Amino acid sequence: MEVFQLIGELGIVPVVQMPAKELAGPLAGTLIKAGLPVMEIMFRNGHAAESIRAVKKEYPQMCVGAGTILTIDQLDSAIEAGADFIVTPGYKEEIVKRAGQMGMPILPGCVTPSEIENGMGDGLSVFKYFPVKAMGGSAALRELEGPYPNSRFVVTGGLKMSELEEYFSTKNVLAAGGDFIASFDEIEHERWEQIEENCAQAIQLSLGFQLAHVGINCGGSGDGEKTAARVADIFGLAHRKGAKSDFAGNAVECMKEDFPGKAGHIAIGTYSVERAVRYLKSKGIHIRERYRNIAEDGTMIAAYLEEEVENFAIHVVRR
Repeated sequence: MEVFQLIGELGIVPVVQMPAKELAGPLAGTLIKAGLPVMEIMFRNGHAAESIRAVKKEYPQMCVGAGTILTIDQLDSAIEAGADFIVTPGYKEEIVKRAGQMGMPILPGCVTPSEIENGMGDGLSVFKYFPVKAMGGSAALRELEGPYPNSRFVVTGGLKMSELEEYFSTKNVLAAGGDFIASFDEIEHERWEQIEENCAQAIQLSLGFQLAHVGINCGGSGDGEKTAARVADIFGLAHRKGAKSDFAGNAVECMKEDFPGKAGHIAIGTYSVERAVRYLKSKGIHIRERYRNIAEDGTMIAAYLEEEVENFAIHVVRR
C-alpha cells in the first residue's frame, strides 16, 4: 500500500523521540498491537537511524518515517537505515529533489500558498502543516481548501488529544501527528499499557463515530416521498427530494428504491469512510463491495456493512 494512503487510513502518526535504540522495537510492537503500524522517529538525537534500523529488522511491516530531516546527510542516513518516508519541518528544495530521485516518499513542511505551489510543482499533494496551532490552526486549513482542493495535510506541532477532533473535522486534514501517543517520558519508562490506551483514544477521535440518520425502506417512489413529507411536516423539518431517497431534515431518509436492510438502515457518521472501513476490517467486520459510494474526487462517501442488526442494515457515511 502507498505510504500516504496508509497514513490517511490510520489517521494518526505517532511522532517520537527515542531515548534509546533498545526501546524502538518494544514501542513498535506496542503500536502494532494497538492498531497503529506507523511512526515517525525524529532525527533530534544520535539514536534515530539506529532506532529505525532496529524497528525495520524486528517489525518489517511497520511503516517508519524519519522526521526533522534538515540535511542531505540526514536524508541519506535515514534511507540507508530503512525509513519508509521522510518528514521535513520546512520546504527545502534540495532535500525534496533528492528524495524524489531516490523514490522516497516525502512529507515536507508547507504552510503558505507559495510553499504549497512549490510542492505541487514538484509533483506533491500531501504536506506537513507545522506548527499547526501557531500557523492558524483549523481555520487556516479551511481557507486552503478552496484554492488547493487536492492538497492534503498531516498536522503537527504541540497537539493535544483534546484538540484532535477539531482537525479531523477539517476536510483537507489527512492525519494528525505528535507525541500525544507516546511521549519521551512514556517511552523512557516503558509505559506500554498507557501508550496502548493513548492509541485507542486517538483512533476513536480520528473516526468520530456518531449517529448520522435513520433510513426507512418505503417500498416505492411514491411511498418514500409521502413518508418523508409527513415526517418533515410533523417536526417542521425541510423535505429534501432526491433521485433514490427523500430526506426529512437530516434525520430521516426515506428510500424510494430497494436498499440493504428489510426495515431500513442506520447511518453512522465518520470523519473518513476509508479510515472507518480499515478499522472495521481490523475487527473482522466486512463491507459490501456493491454498496460503496465513491465521490468524484475518488474518496468514499458511504459503505454498507455486511452485518445487519434487527432487520436494519448499517452503513458508515462521511460527516
